Amino acid sequence: MKNHILSLFIVGLFISSANMVKAQVSINNDGTAPHASAMLEVKSTAKGFLLPRLTTVQRVALGATATAGLVVYDTDLKKIYSHNGITWDEGGVGNSWLKSGSNVYLSPTTDFVGIGLTNPSKPLEVRGTWQTVRFSSPNLGAGLELVGSSTTNWSVTTWQDLLYLLSSNDQFATKTDEYRFSNTEFSSVTTNDKSLGASARRWSNFYSVAGNLSGTLTGVDAHFTGNVGIGTTAPVGKLDVHDAASNNTTLFITPNNVSIEDSSTLFMSEGADGQTGMYWLYDGVGNQMELWGQYFGSKYGPHLLVNRDNGNVSLGGTFASGYKLSVGGKVICTELRVNAIADWPDYVFKKDYKLMPLAQLGSFIDENGHLPNIPKAADVAKSGLEVGEMQRRMMEKIEELSLYIIGQQKQIDELKEKLATTTR
Repeated sequence: MKNHILSLFIVGLFISSANMVKAQVSINNDGTAPHASAMLEVKSTAKGFLLPRLTTVQRVALGATATAGLVVYDTDLKKIYSHNGITWDEGGVGNSWLKSGSNVYLSPTTDFVGIGLTNPSKPLEVRGTWQTVRFSSPNLGAGLELVGSSTTNWSVTTWQDLLYLLSSNDQFATKTDEYRFSNTEFSSVTTNDKSLGASARRWSNFYSVAGNLSGTLTGVDAHFTGNVGIGTTAPVGKLDVHDAASNNTTLFITPNNVSIEDSSTLFMSEGADGQTGMYWLYDGVGNQMELWGQYFGSKYGPHLLVNRDNGNVSLGGTFASGYKLSVGGKVICTELRVNAIADWPDYVFKKDYKLMPLAQLGSFIDENGHLPNIPKAADVAKSGLEVGEMQRRMMEKIEELSLYIIGQQKQIDELKEKLATTTR
């Protein structure tokens, strides 16, 4: 009896299984039927659906016989792959990125892509910290092409240590013009003297001049063709430096050294070749300003020296120790004033002044060959003389001479009177 019942159960199970294969299947724990559009529906609020798990080697081997639509999980790469009937595609159903041949594109094409944000406002918007986007290349440069519907398109690219701005009329099959930037220069590569636009639309923030910027900007041939204004839009000369915020505008000419013992020069030429003229030189070694002359490579001077620290001045020579002005040559003027001469010799006319007797004066002259309190010729030849002090001593001798003359006149008058009395 038990064997008969078991046989009936097996037959019933076989019939039921055959019917289930032909019908929709639902795998769940709530007893609901599968959705009408699904042959198989797996439903759960606590568990997931586990795909077949293959290694990369196993997945590649399966691809030889796989049919389109087959989906597996690569355990090595930790990614889902679907087979398109020819090869494996990364990702599953519903991927917004599609592939056509060697081209990958976003579908629909009207969608926007956001990197670093969820609400992009342009077809591609990237948001991040400073230096958000990087274009890299295994070569010596990388570039970005900006192509529109207009005739001329532009690109920004690098090569070695330079940045290039390129224009093209055929979407960069060829270049129309090329501009080069570096840490030290900016120039047009196609033509180094290219004008950078009409004066009304020129790069006024790059340079404020009433003319064109031209030259290679790599050295001596860089130049402006008009007036240059620094701090002003209306320069009144070839170079006009204006500081509206200061009552003491400063123009710096700085040399290479960061601190000491370099020099700076300002040259004023009489010709366009810059060969002949005069120049101011600040000598950082001697700490002095120098005025020099130049004639076709020959230098003359220094004609004038000004010491940086004490303001001493020398004309045509070197500084004389202890003097504010030194002159290596003759001096001529219409008037010379010497101030503050102490002890001017009016003391000669005081009653207690001891005037040397004439006999003693004669003996002094015979013995020394010069007047008392007057330097001898050898000393003057060796050390020169101080004009103010010499004027004081000369006045002393003049006043003494006056007293000698007055004394002699008194003697003459006395002798005349005695003679007149004797002859009566």
